[in-house]
Order: sequence, then structure tokens, then C-alpha cells
Amino acid sequence: MKFAQSLPPGSARRGFVQNIANEIANEDPQAAVAWAQGWPPGPERDQSLRLAVQRMAGNDPENAAKLALGLPVGRERVEAIAGVAGQWAQADFKSAREWTEQLPDGPAKQAALQQIQSRFAETDPKAAADYALTLPASPMRNKMIAQTASTWAGADLAGAIGWVQRLPEGDAKAQALDQIQEEWVNADPRGAAAYALSLPSGNNALSNVATKWAQNDPQSALKWAGSLPEGEARNKALASACSGWAENSPRDAAAFVATIPPGEAQNRAAQSVLSNWAQNEPEDAAAWAINFPEGKLRQDAFEELVRTWAGEDSAAVGRWLEGLPSDASRTAGVKAYVAFLSESSPELAAHWAESIPQQESRFHELETIAQRWLENDRAAAEAWLAKVNLPEERKRRLLTGQ
Repeated sequence: MKFAQSLPPGSARRGFVQNIANEIANEDPQAAVAWAQGWPPGPERDQSLRLAVQRMAGNDPENAAKLALGLPVGRERVEAIAGVAGQWAQADFKSAREWTEQLPDGPAKQAALQQIQSRFAETDPKAAADYALTLPASPMRNKMIAQTASTWAGADLAGAIGWVQRLPEGDAKAQALDQIQEEWVNADPRGAAAYALSLPSGNNALSNVATKWAQNDPQSALKWAGSLPEGEARNKALASACSGWAENSPRDAAAFVATIPPGEAQNRAAQSVLSNWAQNEPEDAAAWAINFPEGKLRQDAFEELVRTWAGEDSAAVGRWLEGLPSDASRTAGVKAYVAFLSESSPELAAHWAESIPQQESRFHELETIAQRWLENDRAAAEAWLAKVNLPEERKRRLLTGQ
């Protein structure tokens, strides 16, 4: 200990102390507790006690629990209490749960409940699920229900699916469904898709199923999506399936989009392909989008492309926009570019906004830039406003905040 205490405070000293505490705790948790208690109050003492307590909990959880509760409020105490709960639950779930339920509300109790629920779900997922449902409504309860569903699905997918299906509509069910969806789609994509269709329209299950299915088997997923009746569900399923396919093969997905009749379904599918393609190969995605006929599809595509591409290579987006003809699609792309630039580079954003040919649209973009610029750097914004081509009345309103 003397050598460890002689080291300068910092990460190296904490790492050394952690290694020593681990070695002692692995051999003799009681000795590790005594060693940790020999440290003066501070991070090294708290860290060493947490490690010792977590090892002790395997053989003497009650004393380990007392020591954990004695730690100062903070991260080490939360981790110690959670570790004790998890170890105790392996040997005596009932006692561990009773102890945890008596803890005061807060991060430590939440972490401990999650630990015992995880252990419980591994041994008896049905009972763990029933217990989670008895907890008061809260984000923690939703998380525990989702955690239980995930563990249950790993051992008994059919049982987990049946339980999740019977849950009442709400956040808990949505989170639990999200946890089991990938395994369900892998095992029975048609069953997962049929159930997703039965859910309320605001649920994301349909999109998630179609995306995951297409990642595994795009042809089957798209055949199913295309067989749905015209409407929102079909449009959503087609777009999501194209998105899943584009993650692995964007060119094939793009070729499929060209076969969809013009309309909302094609527009959404094209945007989903572009969004994925532009993350990895923006120039190729741009080359595809530029061949779209002028209209809503092309305008939406340019806007989506710029939003995705600008975060990776803003200068390349500018060069691409410079080479486009002055039409409505370029304007849509420029507006997206201006929105991206306006926070970090308002002067450059203003330069691009001034290239918008439609007067009212140009004025609107310039005013939006000015409002944000005035909040962040009023002197520079005022100097720019004095020169920019905006009607004087609009400038006055911007400067006076009217």
C-alpha cells in the first residue's frame, strides 16, 4: 500500500490500485475489504471497496450489501450495489429482490433492479416477465420489460413472442418488440411482418421488419411489400425494404426503385436508398439522383442527398451544387446546404442563399441566416446586413427583432 500511496494521483495510480485490489479480492474478499479500508477517503478507497464488495457478494451477500451501502454517494456506490444485487440474485433471488426493493429510489436502486431482473430472466423468463409487470409505470419498468423479452427470446423465441403480443399497447410493448424483432424476422419474417401490419399505424414495427427482412432476403421482402394494398403501409414497407437492401447493395436497390411507378411509393423508396448510399458512396448516389426527371422526386432526392453528404464532406457538396443547372432541384439542394452551413459558417451560407433565383425564397433563406447570426455574432451579422440585397424594411425588422 505504501508504494501505491507514493504514486502521484491520477489514472496510473488508480489503475495500479485496481489491479492490486482485484488480485487480493480474487484470493480473499475479506482481506481485500480490510486492505481497501486502510486507504484514506478518496477515489482509490471507494474503487477498492467496490471491487472487494462485489467479490464478497458471492459468498456473503448480506455483509457485502452493508458495505456497499456505506460507500459515498457516486458511481462506485451505484456499481457496488448493482454488483451485490446481481451476485445475491444468483444464490437467493427472493432475498436479493427484497433488499433491492427497500433501497431508496435513485440510480443505485435502478441499477440493482436491472441486475436482478437480468439474472431472474436467465433462469425463469416467464416469472421474470410477470415480476416486471408488477412494477410501477416508469422508463425503468419499460427497460426491464424489454430486457426480459430479449433474454427470453434467446432461450424460447415463441414464448417471448407470445408474451410481447399480449402486452398492452404502449412504450413498454414497443421497446420489448424492438428487442425481439431481429430474432423473429430471422426465424419467421412473414409472421413478424403479419403481426407488424396488425399494430397501430404509428408504430415503427412495420418499417423495422421490412428493413431487417430485406437485409437478409431483399427479393422476398420486396415481393411481400409489393403485394400489400395501395396505401401508407405499402409505401412504408417498400421504402424500408429498399433501405435494408441498399445497406448491402445500393446499386441493385436503386435499379429496383426505377421499376416502381412514379408516385409517393417511388419517392420514399428513392429517398431511403439515397440516404443509405450517400453515407458510403455520396458521389455515386449523386450521379444516380441527377438522372431523375425534374419534379418532386428529384427535388426530394437532392435535399436528402445534401443533408446526408454535407456532414461527411461539405466542400464536395458545394462543388457538386456549383455544377448543377439552375432549376427547382438545385434550389432544393441549396436550401438544404444553407441549413447545414448557417450555424457554423453563416457567411458561406449567405453566399449560397444569394444564388437562389426565386426572390421570395431567397429572401426567406437570408432572413433565417440573419436571425441565427444575430444571436451568435451580432456585430458581424450587422455588418453583413448592411451590404446584403434585402429590402430595408426586412432588415429593420431583423435588427429590431420584430
